[in-house]
Amino acid sequence: MILKSTGIIIGNYFIPPFEVREGELVVLYLYGGAHYHHLKTELVKILTGKRHHSGVKISSRCTFAEHVAEPAIRRWFFPVTVGGYMKRHAALSPQYSSLIYQCEGITPKTRVHDLSITERKILSIYAALSRTNNIIFDLDGQCPMSAEETMQIVREIISFGSSAILLDWADDLKEEATTFITLECLS
Repeated sequence: MILKSTGIIIGNYFIPPFEVREGELVVLYLYGGAHYHHLKTELVKILTGKRHHSGVKISSRCTFAEHVAEPAIRRWFFPVTVGGYMKRHAALSPQYSSLIYQCEGITPKTRVHDLSITERKILSIYAALSRTNNIIFDLDGQCPMSAEETMQIVREIISFGSSAILLDWADDLKEEATTFITLECLS
């Protein structure tokens, strides 16, 4: 078991109990709305172990696949490249850190600013997976086709024994999830 939750209360919201095991995709359906980003941020802190929560037991470390961004001023004078990003944010594990270069047109010298939102998310997922086999991710900013491309990569990764927690605002991946947890409003 990677992670076990007996239930999490954040503000007026309750995330029912769930477990994450190796090779599973757990979807936490948080609904869309004004609460989504705050709730997602708090959940990431709890599920990655950065904030202690008595209802969550973490047996194996999880890493959140952060959004890839760079300040505009840096983009002009010292643009971040894919190789530079991987060197800074990924462990030099060849298993996942080099998979980004299998995407068409991406080389170590490709500027991060030139990547699409999907390619940035995939870059972030591979960087996170180079540090641990258990990731937490979202599909924010991706259209349905892009989200499907990202999910295809996550499905492949899970088939090799990794686990993933998707924090989502839509319920369209209900059929794919090993476990699908729906947020409950307390008031």
